[in-house]
Amino acid sequence: MVRNIAVFGSTGSIGRKVLEVVRLFPNRFSVKMLGARRNVAELYKQVKEFNTRYVYIDELGEIDNFRFNGAEIFTGVEGVRKICSIDEIDTILVAVDGYFGIYPTIEGIMNGKTVLTANKESIFIWGYEIMESAKNNNTIVIPLDSEHNTIFNLISKIGMQSINKFIITASGGPFLKKPLEELEKTTFQNAMEHPNWKMGKIVTLNSATMFNKVLEFFEAHIFFQIPFDKIEIVIHPESRIHSMAVLIDGTTWSIYYRPDMIFPIANAMFYPDIPPLIERSIPFETPVDISLNFLKPDLSKFPVLSLIKYLDNSKIQNRVILNTSNEVCIYLFERGIIKFNQIPLILEKCLKEFKTDFKFEISDKLVEEMNNVRKSIEEFILSKLV
Repeated sequence: MVRNIAVFGSTGSIGRKVLEVVRLFPNRFSVKMLGARRNVAELYKQVKEFNTRYVYIDELGEIDNFRFNGAEIFTGVEGVRKICSIDEIDTILVAVDGYFGIYPTIEGIMNGKTVLTANKESIFIWGYEIMESAKNNNTIVIPLDSEHNTIFNLISKIGMQSINKFIITASGGPFLKKPLEELEKTTFQNAMEHPNWKMGKIVTLNSATMFNKVLEFFEAHIFFQIPFDKIEIVIHPESRIHSMAVLIDGTTWSIYYRPDMIFPIANAMFYPDIPPLIERSIPFETPVDISLNFLKPDLSKFPVLSLIKYLDNSKIQNRVILNTSNEVCIYLFERGIIKFNQIPLILEKCLKEFKTDFKFEISDKLVEEMNNVRKSIEEFILSKLV
């Protein structure tokens, strides 16, 4: 069976891996739509290669310089809505960063499409609504991220009734072996030098602070209805094991692969089948002549993990504030306005002291509300730095 897919975020690191899978298995996937924020030049190359019928672009400024082979071009929330309602598209892949990923996610679900997502922000903020909508529309949301895709696979093979708890691993990022005192003077470029993965700016910086594990902890809770006390985070510098399941018999099950996102992405795209990647000569690795280490996270070095305690039974406003504060901190840290080790302190202060009256419901007003709250949070943070 051929899957007709729409890829939001096709020019990013996850989106490019999706297209790599399509190239390997052209008889399994047909690309109907490709979408990007503003990388029109790369998007144009992709549209030309895959001859897609539909194109999405956030910013139309440069689009006149390209001819998209007669493809129909969409933009904005209404454009997302129209794309997700196209009958010939059966699978929506959400590979974008930021809160805007909620629109293709929820619109895909409401139109009965299978949704594959790597958009942490939408699951973190609106996860309860997303999973309820998927249930009501009799469709499925499959995680693309390695941690949750592993859990998804383990549950599919073992069954939730046989699992006692889950363990999510973290590489420790670029600062795992750095002395604590060095983190005060670290630069943005230092934080972008991840030892195992090549990722986008936000994901890489979040890996350095471990904020990505705060998001992923809550995502695991959302995706699989796991109680907080049944999820644990451990440091695993080698990035070969991405999650583990501790069974009721005391054994621990995991999935092993070298650090390449093609494995979880292909697994999500092929579900419920197994992708024959070895047949396509994709390099793979077995655990031979390699040591695997699992360590408890040092909260003095990664204090952002302490924020998890604020998320149990949290309101949507708190999650918006936390995620938006983190995005603002990345912006300020990149420009040298704040130091790396200030980020956890600022996030906690925003959670405790910043207030908003916005409801952040999934509607056409959401873009305005999110833009306004981001501006207010930035002003709040800068006022506290004086």
